[in-house]
Amino acid sequence: MRCRARRARCARRARSVGALLFRWRSWTPVPLALWAVARARPRRRLVAWGLLLALVGLAGRLWAVAWIGPRSRTRRATGGPDRLASRGPYAFVRHPIYLSNGLLSEGLLIASGASWPWLQILFPLLWLLQYGPIMRWEEAELRRRSRGGQARMPVPPADHGNDTHSDSSHCTSPGRPGVPLRVAAPCGRPGAGWCAAWRSERRTRQAVILFLVVVAARALWRARRRRP
Repeated sequence: MRCRARRARCARRARSVGALLFRWRSWTPVPLALWAVARARPRRRLVAWGLLLALVGLAGRLWAVAWIGPRSRTRRATGGPDRLASRGPYAFVRHPIYLSNGLLSEGLLIASGASWPWLQILFPLLWLLQYGPIMRWEEAELRRRSRGGQARMPVPPADHGNDTHSDSSHCTSPGRPGVPLRVAAPCGRPGAGWCAAWRSERRTRQAVILFLVVVAARALWRARRRRP
């Protein structure tokens, strides 16, 4: 009984941490971005590979948002999405937006050349420390809503009283096509949300451009200071 009580308390604390990180997930990367700007050492090869990886991340975000809608930007930890997404990127990866965020951020860090290569090696661990609790919290919400009858779509046995699929498949690993893997906003038909996704991702594009401009300005300023 004591072990069960301890596990229950640990689970509640983990969900609380996940909900808190979910709410502030847009601001937690700011210290890392400031560090990258301050320590920026861009090189042509790093910039090329970093921008390529960042574009992959941006494309992944756009594809995922096109399927679940602009509600992916919500910071509320209580409202909850409306239904399950089982097609598009969600047929292959359980959390494509978070995975795309990781690729995008890693690409920007590579392009900046900041603290190369140690910061870029450390970043996947930092990503996991933030998004790991968030993904676990979201999956706990999925199970809670499905058991409470709040889901609008039928929930498969793997997500209704049976955690086999959730435990055997990592949050960013490929899933079985056609199996709902995430609580999400209405999916719509394929390609129906590309325009809305492009508009919704405006702030993401602005943040990326701002970061690259500041890094470039920082590099130019440092180069001028070194000139005799």
